[in-house]
Amino acid sequence: MRFLVIPAYEPDEKLIKLLKDVSALNLFQIIVVNDGSGDKFNDIFNMAKEYAILLNHGINKGKGAALKTAFTYIKNLNTYGIIVTADSDGQHKVSDIVKVEILLFVDVSASSSQYLPISTRYSPMGSTQYI
Repeated sequence: MRFLVIPAYEPDEKLIKLLKDVSALNLFQIIVVNDGSGDKFNDIFNMAKEYAILLNHGINKGKGAALKTAFTYIKNLNTYGIIVTADSDGQHKVSDIVKVEILLFVDVSASSSQYLPISTRYSPMGSTQYI
């Protein structure tokens, strides 16, 4: 299974565009975490539910907590998979999200499943550490 996790605090239409574009690939189970954005953003999140599973924080807890919420949700599914994260503000291109997924998929397939491959934007392309 492949997951795309998107923490979102007060998002705009860029989130919906990202969701539409990624959803069209039929590659990821998309999870959006509303990090306490408030009622003003209900319309955006209602649109997001057309493309993603929506998890909600009643108050803003921060990006780290939003990611943990999504990771816990995935863990409780009792399934293995690849998790890619992206921001809701449109800074991550769909093509880059797919590149990360491909690199992780290749690394996971080639390595022992007892290790977790990680990469950051500061890693040279294709450079992965295992923890």
